[in-house]
Amino acid sequence: GEQIEQRWGELEQSLGRFTPAFEHLRRNLELFQNTKNPQSEAVSYHLLGLWAQDYGRLAEAERLMNRSIDLSKASGAVLQGARYLQNRALLHLEMARYGEAWESMNQAAKVLRVYGNEEDLSLSRLHQVEFHSRIGNFPSASKLLEELAGLKLLATNLVARPFRAAPLTQEFLHQRAQHRRREGDFE
Repeated sequence: GEQIEQRWGELEQSLGRFTPAFEHLRRNLELFQNTKNPQSEAVSYHLLGLWAQDYGRLAEAERLMNRSIDLSKASGAVLQGARYLQNRALLHLEMARYGEAWESMNQAAKVLRVYGNEEDLSLSRLHQVEFHSRIGNFPSASKLLEELAGLKLLATNLVARPFRAAPLTQEFLHQRAQHRRREGDFE
């Protein structure tokens, strides 16, 4: 159950079908809450946070991401928490809260330098490139990219998130507009 709902929700979102994606991700959270496994519950909250971010529901996204970070810390999932800090930093960038974005990015980078693998470190650097680009500090962004010269970027989006692969179709834009008009809470 739990993992099937999670994967199904991720796939629905990758296809731009956000209503069924939300239903599967919500069901995934309910199932994990019943298992009393905080690490798995953190994953569910985080996926819902990314979903909310995609819909421009940034305050809800932040609340859900904070919950996922807290659960990760409480369960001892340090590496998972650091990865979630990176995504929260990108959310803060979107919210133009640059100081908080930089703080989260640096917290994550410290953990990733100790516990992360090469991919984690590269993604951390790419998030820093995105930060510098977004605030207009192009010399620093260029320098960081030069340091990662061996890394081949296959996508134009520097944010490595699995459900950003779908093109922005008319159906996607229509569903996103519908969800932005709706009010509601995820919890």
